[in-house]
Amino acid sequence: MLHRELTQNSHHVGEHPDSLFTLADALTFIKYAKWPVILCSAFFTVIALVYALTAQPLYTASSTIFLQNQKGLVISKEANGSIPMDVGDIETQIEIIRSERVADQVLRIVNPELLLPDRTQNSEQSWFRSIITSLSSWRSTADNSPNAQTRLETSKRERERRLVQTGLAVYRPGLSYTIEIAYTSRDPELSALLANAYAKAYIEERRNLRNDAIRQATAWMEDRVDQLRTQAEQAFTAAEEYREANVGVRPGSGLTSAQPAETADQRRVKLKRLENAAQTLQSTYETFFQRLAEITQQQSAPGSDAVILNEATVPLSASFPKKKLTLLLALIAGAGLGIAVALVRRFVSPSIDSPAQLRSAGIRCVGFVPLADIWQKSGSRAIDLSTPTFGQVPTLNQGGSLSQYKLDGYMAVLGGAAPHFSEAIQSLKVDLELLGLGQSIRTLGILGAPSGRHPSIIASNLAFLMASQDTTLIIDADPENAGVSQLFAPSSRRGIASVISGQIGLDDALVKLGGTELTLLPCEPVQARPSLTLNSAAPQKIGDLLELARARASVVLVNLAPINCASTKSILPRLDAVLILADKNNIGLGALREVISEIDLRNGNVLGVALFEVERGVKPNQRIHVIMSSLRTRSASLRPS
Repeated sequence: MLHRELTQNSHHVGEHPDSLFTLADALTFIKYAKWPVILCSAFFTVIALVYALTAQPLYTASSTIFLQNQKGLVISKEANGSIPMDVGDIETQIEIIRSERVADQVLRIVNPELLLPDRTQNSEQSWFRSIITSLSSWRSTADNSPNAQTRLETSKRERERRLVQTGLAVYRPGLSYTIEIAYTSRDPELSALLANAYAKAYIEERRNLRNDAIRQATAWMEDRVDQLRTQAEQAFTAAEEYREANVGVRPGSGLTSAQPAETADQRRVKLKRLENAAQTLQSTYETFFQRLAEITQQQSAPGSDAVILNEATVPLSASFPKKKLTLLLALIAGAGLGIAVALVRRFVSPSIDSPAQLRSAGIRCVGFVPLADIWQKSGSRAIDLSTPTFGQVPTLNQGGSLSQYKLDGYMAVLGGAAPHFSEAIQSLKVDLELLGLGQSIRTLGILGAPSGRHPSIIASNLAFLMASQDTTLIIDADPENAGVSQLFAPSSRRGIASVISGQIGLDDALVKLGGTELTLLPCEPVQARPSLTLNSAAPQKIGDLLELARARASVVLVNLAPINCASTKSILPRLDAVLILADKNNIGLGALREVISEIDLRNGNVLGVALFEVERGVKPNQRIHVIMSSLRTRSASLRPS
């Protein structure tokens, strides 16, 4: 096929894609994601403002405690600072602050009634709490047993304990030997009061724990000292008695023959052993007694191994909500959601953003046609053709004037009412000519993806523009969307199906638009069922028809039916090239690749893809006009001749 080499890289879209993300792609995506980001950011900002203005403010007060080492306090003389504290020790102290014993100490320092207004700010909570309190009081009066009273007191104590522990936060700042005690509530004064109360309660509990340890150690050491004293006294008594019973004994003196001579030496050894044991017990007793005296002094010492470095003060501003941080997070979350929505729309929605997206996918894009410009300029009125643009204004051979029809853009390139559309059609024509249209490419198929009325509009305008320079023939081979035939040959009952079936010759079916070099081979009305003839036509007859068309015009444009029609599959191999017109808002890259693959499978030659856009800027009344105009055109074509 002609220009096969030029298009192989185009329809094998997955082989050499441009994988580089350029600045142009970034700018395109920014434009694409602009409105999702703005809308999501605005939505989240409004929610954040409402939350920041209506949320109940909370106040946090904190106090700092410095820990001194107490390892070896009972056993070693050099206890203070001799062994450094590790992470486990400090974490243990943090858990002690969170314990129920410290909470009970706080409840002894602070009146529990002060906590109730902080937990019941609004009237609904107070009303609900009053009902619960009344039910509890009724149950307590109904059951006067000692166990019930005990359960009631225990339940009350548990509620108060949970109440005072609710706003507590304890942590270690960095790697220091300090502990930060923070308390958060709705009342700033109460926050400072409870933070200081926790610090004092912890120091008191720590002192109590230390004193309990000292008392236990003292009791144990007192018992041990008494035992050692008794054992020492008993050892000294045994040694003294043994000495008195065996003093002055010498070997061989006063011994019978049954007693060996060395008995006196053994007795002296035993006496020495008893005296050493008594001396050892005496030394141990003196050591424990001295340590007992030191512990007794430590127990009576007023100091503590934890001190308050910073007392909590009444906070002047709320710690929650942080309005600036909330707004910043809302903006970040909104922007992130907007970008995510844009990405989902880009990769999931069935649409193509721009020609750059096609090029990055390895598909040749030959132009972009803004059909919305037609609806904005000429959708609500008939195009005035009294002033010719490219030669004389065409008229119908069957009679009638084009000005009596709502042309709906089929000749917008001649009217000059849609400058952007006309410029896009002219640019498309130049690109096609650079690719060989009119020279090596004589027959060009125009395939809509998806098919419909809009590709035939582009084909019609392209045909009129080509006819301004050379003889052009447009063949309407799409029975279901034969807009060109319905507009320019509404009363014709002879067309492409009649030519293929041999009923008439090609010249008899052609409609010459006077004043131009454009000739139309229309498609019969739907009642004549031309689709059956086209779908069942032999490929050779279709080839013969195209050969005859080449002989009568320099350029032959064929408005093709959808890709799944049998007639299109028969025509594709006999065309020099195929131009795909893709609706960027109604087809994605995946579906477009399938269309290109189907054409390649039928030995078709894809010249390129031209994008068009229909919906941008269409007003409701203009869209209604387009629909009504199409209905009127169809009804006119259905009238009996």
